[in-house]
Amino acid sequence: MNIDIRTVPQGHSEFDQKTMLESLRDKLPPFSQATVCRGSIDRTGSVLVVNLVTEMTFELECSRCLETFSHPLQAEVRLIIKEAAGKQGLAVDDDMVDFYYDPVNELVDISPALYDEFMIAVPLKPLCSNNCKGIEIKSEGILLGDAQSSTEENKQVDPRWEQLQKLKNQKTPE
Repeated sequence: MNIDIRTVPQGHSEFDQKTMLESLRDKLPPFSQATVCRGSIDRTGSVLVVNLVTEMTFELECSRCLETFSHPLQAEVRLIIKEAAGKQGLAVDDDMVDFYYDPVNELVDISPALYDEFMIAVPLKPLCSNNCKGIEIKSEGILLGDAQSSTEENKQVDPRWEQLQKLKNQKTPE
């Protein structure tokens, strides 16, 4: 998402924009709808303070049932953008500035900040619902839980480990 500094007036202004985040499309989880961005810009000279709320719907895979589902996300971003020209070394507030713009090319791409916010908001283990039971297993050949461990015990033990198996099976006196 680009902000054209030339079109931002002095003082307070509101904006509403949709974007497909083309520069981030291959880095983000799949999405099909445009990102809706609403916010305000407060400009004082060459310093811009951008308050932005973005809404997006990602297509995520449930970590339990592996089904794809739509997951809406909302992220709030506050950015400070400042002109880079004429800087004589570091200023006191340079650690507070998120982006610098060049007076020759006054387009500022704030997509990296949106990427950071979205990746923080995407759950590590997404669930289609809180009560998702996971993959439904209908095959009788698959053993789960205790059934699997009991069949492992019935396997023939390697003769080299036979003595350890005997020790394991012995009950210790209480």
